[in-house]
Amino acid sequence: MYTGIKNRIQALKGNIKGSIAIPFALLATLILAAISVGIDMSFAYNKRDQSQLVADEVSLFAVTTFRKYVADGMSKNQARKRAETDARKFLTARTKSLDGTTEKFSIKINIVDREAKVVKANVNISGKHESYMTHAMGFDNIDYTADSESTISFGQGKYEFIFLVDVSPSMGIGASNRDRQIMQRAIGCQFACHEPWYSSVSRAKAQSPSHD
Repeated sequence: MYTGIKNRIQALKGNIKGSIAIPFALLATLILAAISVGIDMSFAYNKRDQSQLVADEVSLFAVTTFRKYVADGMSKNQARKRAETDARKFLTARTKSLDGTTEKFSIKINIVDREAKVVKANVNISGKHESYMTHAMGFDNIDYTADSESTISFGQGKYEFIFLVDVSPSMGIGASNRDRQIMQRAIGCQFACHEPWYSSVSRAKAQSPSHD
């Protein structure tokens, strides 16, 4: 009997049939888990990106609305409260279009300095994605947040001055009869002479005593 059991054990040691089944089952479980997490995370990231776009849009709306109210003559404190109210309504309407569950959102317009020259609008959106594939792993929801900040400054505008200088020949000689004769002899023109070849050398030659 002992010999028979020993022979069977020896036979099993040499039998490799089904040796891949157990590692494959373990690896398949891990692969399916990784795929499930990847799918749910991609949905969550997509919803977070949508929320980020809305947050950016609302923060810009808040500061531009604030600037409009100030330009209309409203005090900055009144403009801040009015702009916050308008931006909150706008944010409420925009969050309804988001794909996902928006748990909460907030908006705050802050006057940064005492002179009220710098104003910032902060928007925060928090939401959650209901898991599709990872319920079995204990992940019912994936939370995400989106933050945005926009800044507007008063009294710090910059002005750009551009000078256009006419360097054509008619700008280099006066408008007297003598000067017009000089231009006529030099380039055959007396008015609006935009000849690129007329250089300072030809001008000096035209004004030389030999041409007077």
